[in-house]
Amino acid sequence: MVLEAVKTSEIEGEKFNYNDVGSSIMKELSIYTSSKSYHDPKAAGIAQLMVLIRKTYKELLTKEQLFKWHELIFPNFSSYKRIDIGRWRQGQDR
Repeated sequence: MVLEAVKTSEIEGEKFNYNDVGSSIMKELSIYTSSKSYHDPKAAGIAQLMVLIRKTYKELLTKEQLFKWHELIFPNFSSYKRIDIGRWRQGQDR
């Protein structure tokens, strides 16, 4: 899951620290055993997304689920002023 999260994000130009994502996924799975603490909100969001997808992959994809994913990968709303998080795109560029 860590490699998938890191590599998939690279396609979009997003760089994640492997250890941040790994520790965040382990926390999400309640198997975090390291004394080292990593805290990158974006890594935590992608970790939540990876675990959630694996828990719900058999369910039909709804707009609510899609918007929830969007909120997870954009945890700090103020950093993404040009993006309507958890909404359909508007305008000519959609």
